[in-house]
Amino acid sequence: MMKNLLNKNLIYLGLFFVGVILLIVFFTKIKKTDEDVHQSKFEETKKYIKGSIANVNTSQVYILEPTPEYSIKKPLILKVVDVKTDTIKMMRFSKDKFINLNPYLSVKELLKEENSGRIVSLSKQDLIKAIRNIDEVVASPKSDFLFEGVKYWISTVYNIESPFFEVRKFRKDSGSGKDDGFVIINYGGSGKILSIKPIENEVRIITQFPKKISYFDNNGSQNAFIKVEAENLYYDKYYNFNMEVLDSLNHKLLFKICLKSNDNYIYQLNKE
Repeated sequence: MMKNLLNKNLIYLGLFFVGVILLIVFFTKIKKTDEDVHQSKFEETKKYIKGSIANVNTSQVYILEPTPEYSIKKPLILKVVDVKTDTIKMMRFSKDKFINLNPYLSVKELLKEENSGRIVSLSKQDLIKAIRNIDEVVASPKSDFLFEGVKYWISTVYNIESPFFEVRKFRKDSGSGKDDGFVIINYGGSGKILSIKPIENEVRIITQFPKKISYFDNNGSQNAFIKVEAENLYYDKYYNFNMEVLDSLNHKLLFKICLKSNDNYIYQLNKE
């Protein structure tokens, strides 16, 4: 009887250690997946910013965030106003006029004011120095771009006439374990969403496209919200979608949508 009890205890102990190992493997896999997704976003965003600098034009707005050691400083908003060979003239907006967390609305409002910002001259090389070289998930990066004694890196580049998106998931039944889709909010210029295609085949987009999407102003706009309904969208899994958009100037833009739990984001890709 003592021997049987000892054997049972050994079995339970063995099952306990197996369970611990499985949990470690599971959470290690989740962490690795998170890092891979963030690294992919970082590399694709970096590629897009490089392409934007190479094709700098007067429709562009650059948002520069201070590096961690200067975190008490506010973002730097630079609107391109003139490009001559390698000299780029940009309107720099006063830091205390950064209206809200949305850079598009801030710039849109500031552009209504005459002489709202002062002109600074930069080169493409200056902007290249402000590209993040290492993702903050991997290490604490340093910027080579110094402006008025503060180091910055470029967080966002967008065209003033193009859509500027945010994405949020929605769920009708909180106990279902599934999300019913996601909402795309446009804070930028008007345009048309041509298509949204899942990279994973198990998700099916129900909403039909193309759909027009308008500019979201401070008063709000019903057509600035597009509800995208989908099937087989579980809130604890990763999902990636490619989205094609036509802006108000008939330029085709490419975006990537990434969804997982509450970590949802959308960013622009370079055109191939």
